[in-house]
Amino acid sequence: LDAAPVGGEFLARRFVPIKGLSTPVDWYEAMESSGNAPKLDQIALEKGALVSARMPNFSSSSNISGDFLRGGTLEQGVESALSLSNANPNDIHLEILENISTLTESDLSTIRRLVSMGVRICIDDCGAMESRNHLENLVNNNIPVHTLKIDGKETATVLNTPDVVITWARLAEEINVKE
Repeated sequence: LDAAPVGGEFLARRFVPIKGLSTPVDWYEAMESSGNAPKLDQIALEKGALVSARMPNFSSSSNISGDFLRGGTLEQGVESALSLSNANPNDIHLEILENISTLTESDLSTIRRLVSMGVRICIDDCGAMESRNHLENLVNNNIPVHTLKIDGKETATVLNTPDVVITWARLAEEINVKE
């Protein structure tokens, strides 16, 4: 049994003296409304790329805010992280939140260029089955989805309901999810 880690998700955490360590859910909306989300995304992307470059066969996943994608700096940010770290683009996984129905043609073009560089696309926080049409839309727009991550709120349901597991597995197969 090989116990070496194969990947990790790079997220920011905020320490609040009274409450302790908080999750991005607790404060990320404020980062987005202040316009600072892309800066935070870039830091996580760079840290993940640095770790991937130093650990063989280790992939790093980073959440990408809509502001980072739409702000016109994501492609440059990925190129910068790859240049800084000398990481293999195949080891960089960009997690796009499930609300992919709002992607514009410009967003899709950016994602296509990143995929052509070797970067992997993950759909984060997949939820109810209405996501299916949005996921199929990505595939129909030549955006390969490498990973589907089921929303944490649904994990208990998924693990306790074989039909849900089978449905998600079939969806992943139908839209040709890579991993």
